[in-house]
Amino acid sequence: ALLTELAAIRSQEATLLEEMEVLRNVAEVDALPDPEPVAPTPQKMVIAVPARDLQRLHAQLRQAREQKEVLKQEVAVGEREEQLLRKELEEVEQQLRLSRDDAERKRSFIATLQVHCSGEDSENLEAQAERQAELQSHLAKARQSLASKDARLKALRAEAAEAKRLSEARRAAEAADAKRSAADLARTKALRSELRRKEKALQELWAQSEVMESRLEESYCAG
Repeated sequence: ALLTELAAIRSQEATLLEEMEVLRNVAEVDALPDPEPVAPTPQKMVIAVPARDLQRLHAQLRQAREQKEVLKQEVAVGEREEQLLRKELEEVEQQLRLSRDDAERKRSFIATLQVHCSGEDSENLEAQAERQAELQSHLAKARQSLASKDARLKALRAEAAEAKRLSEARRAAEAADAKRSAADLARTKALRSELRRKEKALQELWAQSEVMESRLEESYCAG
């Protein structure tokens, strides 16, 4: 689910980049000089359209940042789960060591008992056989418990490895998203600055046009 959300954010950022490129092209077209006098009001309406688009782009960028904050929280949850798994893994490993030590003691006891029983009379053979069978039963149960704990240990190790891999992937995706968002914000600021510069240049052209018109009127009146 996290990978799907990251893919959606990347798609949204790609769309924002395309729209910003369109706005940049619009700003460049607006900067071209017009051979005929143009009223100030229509020119200002042309500039207002990119400004509205910039507001929409900023809103979408804010939404992308909020989604990244959600991903950060999910990464924190994954890290806590990883810590719990590691703690459980350590406990199982400790139990496994204790079980192995217990099994070794039982094997040593059985070997000692077998040596001791070799010198007993035939009357005690039946009792010895029963005790040996009981010990073997305990040993079989200990081996079964050890095998079960081994399987659990392997499962926990696999879960811990998977949690670590997901955590690293989330961190990498978060870092990449942060870099792209910073780049998008920088491009947006640059575009807004460029649009302001274009608007200022247009205003200067309007002022020059008014001065030229005034001079033409004065020359007509003088003529």
